Amino acid sequence: MLVTSDGIVGTMPSAEVDWFCADREEQKLLLKPGDMFHAMIVKIHPTKNRVIFSKKALNKHPMDEQISKIDYEAPIEGLVVNVLDYGCFVQLQPYGIQALLHRSKIPEGKAFKKGDSITVLIDYVDQINKRVSLRVENNSVPK
Repeated sequence: MLVTSDGIVGTMPSAEVDWFCADREEQKLLLKPGDMFHAMIVKIHPTKNRVIFSKKALNKHPMDEQISKIDYEAPIEGLVVNVLDYGCFVQLQPYGIQALLHRSKIPEGKAFKKGDSITVLIDYVDQINKRVSLRVENNSVPK
């Protein structure tokens, strides 16, 4: 629940806190009850009497600036920052952005855990939805 200095009351979904907020524990570190911060109203539902705020909407997406610097052919060093059923999110160290390594792109028999260092390649970039997909070459993954 948020309240503006003008008395507007609304909510901010966790996905609107930061571009790369990996989990709830990380979110708790970013914002605490009583914190003052800038946010933008992104949706107003007059019939439901609801206002939706976004903190991340005030900042450019990190990918916008970094995507032109990526060498799509070169291996990239990354750090696994979150592991989910469908794959893992990797922080691309030189660019400061996160990308998805889908489980279908992980070599059979290999599993990653949070904190693992990994070498990846760019599979594709979706600039509209701000998503980067990764792949791993079988010979670049230690057993």
